[in-house]
Amino acid sequence: MSDMILEAERFDAAKHISRDDYHGAVYSDGVYYASCDDLEEAVDGIAYAWACTSGPAISLSIDQISMIIDDELPEGIHGGYAWGMDELEIAIDNFNSANKRLLCWTPDYTRAIMVNEVAL
Repeated sequence: MSDMILEAERFDAAKHISRDDYHGAVYSDGVYYASCDDLEEAVDGIAYAWACTSGPAISLSIDQISMIIDDELPEGIHGGYAWGMDELEIAIDNFNSANKRLLCWTPDYTRAIMVNEVAL
């Protein structure tokens, strides 16, 4: 299926939201914009853009770190033998908390933001 057909199908199936009713990041043609205003400054006559969801760009867990430790240890020994796992878990929580404002955006193809309905 061509990209144009996929895009048209997504648009037809999406909920169409007025730009006045949406406040957040948008995605259009491979580029993320912090707002519809930023998009319009960069691209003339754009009809719509995809809403975005945001989530943490960085998030670690004790399970991820334990798997790395296990992979590095000789066969037959696992991370459960490592000292300081409770302290490590606290450090990971502190790290995640310190980085919680560092977000990444992902297009939400179920919501089309009508940036300039006249352009349609």
